[in-house]
Amino acid sequence: MLPDHLQESLQELNIEVPTCRSILLVDDEPENLDVLAALLEETYEVATAADGADALEVINSLGGVDLIIADQRMPRMTGVELLSHVASKYPETIRIVLTAYSD
Repeated sequence: MLPDHLQESLQELNIEVPTCRSILLVDDEPENLDVLAALLEETYEVATAADGADALEVINSLGGVDLIIADQRMPRMTGVELLSHVASKYPETIRIVLTAYSD
């Protein structure tokens, strides 16, 4: 949720902010999943997956999610590959890639 003053400013500019209720976190580092989930689970329904293939299974079992935050470097499938698959089946899903690498 956005603070009221930000929400009001966006409304004045006629910018619609999508409502987000469910988030899928995808990372092969369990510590990263734990930290992000702890930050978000009080406000959102949070699911996690350890790699892209597992993430696709989670998304399909849930019938989609509102937001996916995926690490780029993971085994079996990169974050960009995962989000490309998701975009074709669930185009309304907001997709974000996180990475610690500059390349």
